[in-house]
Amino acid sequence: MAIKLRIKKTITAKKTPGKVKNIIITNEHRLKEFVDELLKSDYYSFDIETADSLDVVYSPSIVGVSFYSDQAGDVGFVPIGFNSFPNQLPIQTMLNTVAPLFNKPGLLTVAHNAKFDCAIMEWFGIKVRWDNVRCSQVLSNLANENKLSGLKARILSEFGHKMTTLDDLQGKRGTKAFIPMVDLDVEDVANYCGEDAFWCYRLFTKLVKDIDGDKFLGPYYEKMESPFVKVLERMHYRGVHLDLPFLRKLDKKVGKLLLKAEASVHKIAKIPLNLNSAKQKQVLLFDRFKLHRKIANPMELDTNKSGYATNAYNLDILKGTHPIIDHLLEYNRYAKLKQTYTSGLQKKVGTDKKIHCNFNQTVVVTGRLSSSAPNLQNIPSRSALGKQVRLAFRAPKGKKFIVADYSNIELRLLAHMSQDPIMLEKFRNGEDLHTLTASSVYKLPLNQCDKTTKAGAKRREDAKTLNFGILYGMKKWSLSKRLNVSEEEAEAFIEDYFGLYQGVREWIDKIHLRATKLGYVRTLFGRMRRLPEAQLVDYEYRKLRNRALRQSVNFIIQGTQAEIIKLAMCKIERKIKLAKLRMQVHDELVATVPEEDADAIAKDFKRCMMFPTKDSKRQILDIPMDVDLKIVDRWGEAK
Repeated sequence: MAIKLRIKKTITAKKTPGKVKNIIITNEHRLKEFVDELLKSDYYSFDIETADSLDVVYSPSIVGVSFYSDQAGDVGFVPIGFNSFPNQLPIQTMLNTVAPLFNKPGLLTVAHNAKFDCAIMEWFGIKVRWDNVRCSQVLSNLANENKLSGLKARILSEFGHKMTTLDDLQGKRGTKAFIPMVDLDVEDVANYCGEDAFWCYRLFTKLVKDIDGDKFLGPYYEKMESPFVKVLERMHYRGVHLDLPFLRKLDKKVGKLLLKAEASVHKIAKIPLNLNSAKQKQVLLFDRFKLHRKIANPMELDTNKSGYATNAYNLDILKGTHPIIDHLLEYNRYAKLKQTYTSGLQKKVGTDKKIHCNFNQTVVVTGRLSSSAPNLQNIPSRSALGKQVRLAFRAPKGKKFIVADYSNIELRLLAHMSQDPIMLEKFRNGEDLHTLTASSVYKLPLNQCDKTTKAGAKRREDAKTLNFGILYGMKKWSLSKRLNVSEEEAEAFIEDYFGLYQGVREWIDKIHLRATKLGYVRTLFGRMRRLPEAQLVDYEYRKLRNRALRQSVNFIIQGTQAEIIKLAMCKIERKIKLAKLRMQVHDELVATVPEEDADAIAKDFKRCMMFPTKDSKRQILDIPMDVDLKIVDRWGEAK
């Protein structure tokens, strides 16, 4: 069996919630008896309730813990931190008693959000055998990436059972009805926490059997996703230092720019206008200025119940129709920068002067990481202010940042998978693919399409947009908007591209055919994306089908890219003990290292990224991967 699980025949009968008791354990002897039963199992599940948000791992407070296995027969809930419940066990007594569960060889520890729950246990001193940890949330995502992977949504989908939510239990946070976890009735929390543990166990059992039927996904979980849970937990726990005085100064600067942009909009609008009101902006743009009539195809615009939307997508389409659009886009950029970063980051700093970003393994269907609280992925990388935000992230005293990212990894993957001879040759020779593409589509010599002149740099940047746009299925109308050229010119660019890289067109056609035939595609390492819409043949579903075909190509490239960086991160954690990974943003890794060892560590760090599998001499692609690495004091100094 692909997943390391041995289910004894005596415990395979499925129990139902109505036949499982929820025992509140307040006696050390009774807890030890219950743990002894759990220790006889092949696997058990557990769930923790804390007094703090899920985003706070560096300073948790446990309210209670539930454990379950079919061998034990019932759910055991251990109350720890209630304000008004007598006879609770001391937390250290509970920890000492349950510790054997987390470090017994061969006993699998199952949790839905294992990264969080196991991190809490480690924070309180329990040694967790991470090779025994299984995350049902990650398994849920692998089993069907098109379904929500949250426990409650997945249980409703798989079993038809509606679980109690936190809002049901506590009331909505921020309202008068909200009750802190520590002040709730212990039986209510025991039922809530116990339900999570029980259904996590049921879900895990089902998922293992489902995934075991796929020759790729079982080994994929064991080798790729399971070890990665520990890496993300470490990154979350470590956090990264912020220079708060620097950030406060930058916040004031952005605030002034925001007011200036707002004033510019009001000056053009000539009426009182709340720029945070979508309805007022809708009335101004489409009822008063009638901007939808000034574009070639109003059907391109997103709509909502009240008419045309005023979202970023629509504003981008409306560029050039009226001077107010540029000022609205400018206002939106500054507002987002202030709310999410220059002001928002300050609110996320803990008592340790660090932010602890939550890196999410199951949100993006390609397998790429997302981040929340805060979202680091959306910090503008090209704008001057975005770079200023990155300067607020600093290495602590005596440390340096290693900032390393893969150079053109997506295009290298495209070259490898398509086996396009021109792409392969250029990458092997270390030549610039963007300059070559620019030379082809503009019909100019290479020296007029490189960075040595302003005009050449512009042509190269256009070619870069084209190179990456092909991966995302960009059509002529989108490309014409991005490059500010006619649709006819954009169409010619695309045709010239495929004329140069004929192997790419053949590969894309091959992937589209595979998606149409099978209804799914796989990455280089075996991750699956189910695309049933690719098999739709009726004309009325052509938009869904075309989108699925675009997604098929994008998934293979971005999914494989995600796999390579995951392997590299696991190898760095395993091999370079002095390098502490702090962040991963797109293709970029940020780690802290001792200042005196930075140069030596940088060489090993780069090698781990270029050869991320266990075989340090094996090259994954038919062309070498290239890594740009800098040693800096602040993140923003790397670019």
